[in-house]
Amino acid sequence: MNKNPSQHNWNTAKRVLRYLKGMKNLGIIYRRNLETGGVEQDHVTPWGYCDASYTEDPHDRKSTSRYSFMLAGGSIAWKSKRQALVALSTTKVEYYALGIAWKEALWI
Repeated sequence: MNKNPSQHNWNTAKRVLRYLKGMKNLGIIYRRNLETGGVEQDHVTPWGYCDASYTEDPHDRKSTSRYSFMLAGGSIAWKSKRQALVALSTTKVEYYALGIAWKEALWI
């Protein structure tokens, strides 16, 4: 953990707080039936997405994995985490992201 945050870190923290202040009246709405393109569809089956960013941080060259799972039109699980090791290829980064998303999918 960096004990001496830079001006960039401070500006980022302020931006996050301004964002949260502007979003305090929003929430997640779950609906059994969603209208998509004029056709009503039943969305009670969970589905998910996963992605990874290869060497997103130029300082430590570590990648970030993300996933999000949806049910009834709203998020039920999500995660964004910096990978512990430096990967040597984008393929390995994507497989790692898929692995952590798969573990969450099995739990759901």
